[in-house]
Formats: sequence, structure tokens, C-alpha cells
Amino acid sequence: MLVLWPHDKVKPEKQFGFIKGLTMRQFDLMMDKLEAKRAGGKDVGASRRKIYGHACEITVDPAGRLCLPPKFAAQIGLGTEARFVGAGNHFEIWDPAIFKICTEAESDLADEGYDDLI
Repeated sequence: MLVLWPHDKVKPEKQFGFIKGLTMRQFDLMMDKLEAKRAGGKDVGASRRKIYGHACEITVDPAGRLCLPPKFAAQIGLGTEARFVGAGNHFEIWDPAIFKICTEAESDLADEGYDDLI
């Protein structure tokens, strides 16, 4: 599954910062978590509609390539180059310039994350 994903460093200029890639199982677990975490909350329906409304199932061709839907590429401002980032249980696809801006803005936060691992 591909899901358009927001990032606070690109708002309000763009609604979405990158594309998150998940297996169907991971996507279902994420949606189950949304339902459980926000059980009875008013925002569950809005969050569910936004995620499902900006998600699509894709297949990988025999060579292991995936083809991004043009709408998804346009939503994150993707041009002729893309930044593919492995992120543990999912992957992310970024416009390289936006990726640089976001990772530089989050540098201190990322460094603090290392400290928490020790």
C-alpha cells in the first residue's frame, strides 16, 4: 500500500510531505491501531477517510519495480528524481529537496533519539 503522508515541515505549502509504503498487513495493523487508540473519538472517521482517501494498493513488476501513480508523485512535488528511504517496517519516497529540508530541521530531534537508545 502507498499512503500520502503529512509532514509538519512542509505545511501549509503542501498537504503531504512524502509517500509511505507498507505491506497490506502493516497497513491493516496501522488502521486497527487507529481504531483502538481513538475508539469513540470524533476524529476517527476523519482520519480513516483521509488515510483511505489518499492510499492505493500497488503491485511490483517481475523486476521488483513499482510504478508511482502520477497523482501521488504530484501531491509530494516529485520531479525527475526521488529519494527512497528504508525506515524499518516501511519505506518512504520523498522529493530529494524536501527530504533535505525535513531531515535538517529534525536533526536535533534525531540526535536525541540516539540518546534514548542507550
